[in-house]
Amino acid sequence: MVSVMTNAVPLNEPAEFDWFTTAILANGSQAIHLRPRERSKEPKIVYLDEQQSRLLMNALNEFAQDELIPYGRATQAIYRAFWTALKDQ
Repeated sequence: MVSVMTNAVPLNEPAEFDWFTTAILANGSQAIHLRPRERSKEPKIVYLDEQQSRLLMNALNEFAQDELIPYGRATQAIYRAFWTALKDQ
């Protein structure tokens, strides 16, 4: 069987995400949250701890510096990975 990758979004999952900084910590790192772009009456927000926030910022920085990687698609993929890993915690 051949596995084919698609850009399909799982049912009942947000299509796109945004991140926002909720605080600047004493060491200069950011406290970051992810949320779906679509607004709902009861928005689900995922908190990234300090290490996860640093990892996200480093990944976004690497994507931004590589002109061969489509930045918009890459960022949404990394947001989705964090969302999927942390949404039920």
